[in-house]
Amino acid sequence: MMSMLTVGIDLAAQPKGTALCVVEWTGVEARVEECRLNVSDADIVAVSASADKVELDVPFGWPQMFVGAVTAHSQRESWPHATSLALRFRRTDLYIQTATLKWPLSVSSDRIACTAFRAAALLSRMEELYGPIDRLGSGRFVEVYPRAARDRWNIRSFDALIAETEDWLRLPKAVAASCSASDDCFDALVAALVTRAAAIALCDAVPEQHMEAAGVEGWIALPRPESLARLAS
Repeated sequence: MMSMLTVGIDLAAQPKGTALCVVEWTGVEARVEECRLNVSDADIVAVSASADKVELDVPFGWPQMFVGAVTAHSQRESWPHATSLALRFRRTDLYIQTATLKWPLSVSSDRIACTAFRAAALLSRMEELYGPIDRLGSGRFVEVYPRAARDRWNIRSFDALIAETEDWLRLPKAVAASCSASDDCFDALVAALVTRAAAIALCDAVPEQHMEAAGVEGWIALPRPESLARLAS
């Protein structure tokens, strides 16, 4: 099997707090090549050039109802009849809540919006380099939510992840120390693993009724419950 390089990025609004993890897959095992903090936009652009698939822990878009409402308001048109739920959450957020019983942050009403601003600029840059990005995740870039992935895999801590993957996941001591000490690095590692799941079709499919909206709002790649043990094979 040909090798694969996946990248997980735990994005923050600024480089401080942003973590990046690179994993090489051989078809037999996975080796973490690097995992580090304080990652700049230039770092992300550079690592994306050599990666097969890149996953970002940030919404790729906003709820369509929210965008329509704000656009109408800016043009002095009537505010549309819309529930708070429709204004706050995307279709993928509602799917995640149903699947995991936990709410993702709202990109229209929580502070993650500041991180989404950075992501939108980054994705625009990536489109200049690589062409249109499929926000459903079928191309080079895909959206991830590490907390939901850990819930799907029943992973509560870094030590629990190591116990479940010790047969095939190789981590240098420095990387293990970083992931143990930093939740951001841990989430970046989880994101890199979910990236592999997305690349080999081990994530939930986008429901047909949400395809059109998700193509605009973005869609979170949610790994199947049994997928962790199958990633390296």
